[in-house]
Amino acid sequence: MLIRNGELNKCAVYKITNKYGVVKYIGGAKECNDAYSRHNTLLINGEYAETNKHELQVLFNTEDLYFSVLQECSESELDALETKYIKMHKSTIVNKDSKGKRRTTKPTLEETEKRRQANNGESNPHNTKLSEDDVRKIKEMLRKGVKQILISEMYNISGTLVSNIKNGYRWKSVTI
Repeated sequence: MLIRNGELNKCAVYKITNKYGVVKYIGGAKECNDAYSRHNTLLINGEYAETNKHELQVLFNTEDLYFSVLQECSESELDALETKYIKMHKSTIVNKDSKGKRRTTKPTLEETEKRRQANNGESNPHNTKLSEDDVRKIKEMLRKGVKQILISEMYNISGTLVSNIKNGYRWKSVTI
């Protein structure tokens, strides 16, 4: 399990440590909460197994890891501070890059659309609960007038997600 430590809604350099407090990964993000969600989803799905973060995946599969902010900073300081901490912990981290970096160009409309299509439905890295079959069943129940609260309890999902499915804000691509 990847356990959150402290407030993550900030621009900062963050670390992932093992149960002994040894720093295993250094990263920087404009929104650390998003970075936490991304790492957690990828680790749950085992997607670091065949990458340079293999050691992180092995640790995640066998023990708890801890995600926390190392140093809050402004966006303009992010790369330099990330580089500083990567160098400071280079003997224990799995990071492939030796310095901090951000995407330097804005994505084009084509890239954005391609990413949106690639992350549609079950392929969305943040989807951890529902399959397309589940969503079809949910949409069918909604069509038949089953109360949203009952559906949310059946699938252990939030009422907001059920409402968003009903109103076409989520899982729009799944039809019944």
